[in-house]
Amino acid sequence: MSEKPLILCVDDEENILKSLKRILKNDFDVLTAMSADEGLKLFKKNQIKIMTIISDLKMPGKNGIDFLKEVKAIDQRVICIILSGQGDMKDTIKAINDNLVFKYLHKPWNKQHLIKTVKVGVKAYTTNKSLEMVQDIIAQEAHKMESFYEQMEDKVNISISDLKGVQERIARVMRLSEIGMVVSKIIHDMNNKLNIMSMDIELLKLRRDNNEDTEEIIFMMDTSLKTVAGMIDDIQLFITSRNMELKKDKINLKEAITNSFFDIQYLFTRRSITVNIDIPEKIIVDIDKDKFSRVVINLSKNAAEAMKEGDVFTILASANNSMVEIKFSDTGEGITQEVLENIFRPYATYKSGGVGMGLINVKEIVEMHRGSIDVKSKLGKGTSFIITFPCG
Repeated sequence: MSEKPLILCVDDEENILKSLKRILKNDFDVLTAMSADEGLKLFKKNQIKIMTIISDLKMPGKNGIDFLKEVKAIDQRVICIILSGQGDMKDTIKAINDNLVFKYLHKPWNKQHLIKTVKVGVKAYTTNKSLEMVQDIIAQEAHKMESFYEQMEDKVNISISDLKGVQERIARVMRLSEIGMVVSKIIHDMNNKLNIMSMDIELLKLRRDNNEDTEEIIFMMDTSLKTVAGMIDDIQLFITSRNMELKKDKINLKEAITNSFFDIQYLFTRRSITVNIDIPEKIIVDIDKDKFSRVVINLSKNAAEAMKEGDVFTILASANNSMVEIKFSDTGEGITQEVLENIFRPYATYKSGGVGMGLINVKEIVEMHRGSIDVKSKLGKGTSFIITFPCG
């Protein structure tokens, strides 16, 4: 059983803390504090382990913003989520603009939205930590190459052209290190701006006037935002994939797939695409639930974007001899042979607006589970992705 992520909840109302702990305890280890000062003590004591903090905005004495400023002064990586009322939006938006707050939650919150928001926060924390590890590894390799070059220069009779080649390789590694740091900063800043846009869309939803044009505009904005967020997720996952660790648990396959599919079901409903999910109830698999969810979302989303009204999308699963097979099939436009040959290569994409990292991430995650993925497609008939991996 994998260790649960540790989060800290801070609120001056005991009932709210009890409610947060009751909702989140299945997925997280939860610490609670009834004041900013108490929360700060707990954070300092458990700083290495705490990934995400949920804090009330309005509290007696030190408020949530001041509390989170002190937290961020200790550790910039920790992900902060604010609880706010409808009238607190100005302060909340400023906190997001100041890179203090990752997400916000309205009181009263929706249970599923709360759990999902905290999971996204934990994921952001682990991704940022992985990016730092990647940067450290690149810097270490650059240092090793530089030391090697100095040794070669001092002790070996080597040609000038060979030395220049070593120097060029060192320069490329150093450049990669710099690019990795820049990309990490850009992704962080983009996520902050996306959070603000997401907040604005949620406010529009609250103020909707049931006008058909307004509803369509809100839907298009929401869909576009989720698409960009998905691209950023793909880039982050691609950058950190070599340092990913699986956090496996034994879970029900049908439950894992249906829960993941729920997040993108709107894409199929909006296009009037028929969805069939046929998975036996009793298949139990030992997988990393969050990473497996990325596989389901990526393959399903790709299928939705390749289909039109009246098409059919099917997810079938079966288990035999301790192996599981899952087939994602669509009746869309299909993929050309030329694209099929390169479909799992980085930056290869068969759809407009894609970054070409979704499927390479899918392949990486499947292979981390000691599995394999295959694709079959016919132009005008549709495409099937078939995943096979051990149950345990």
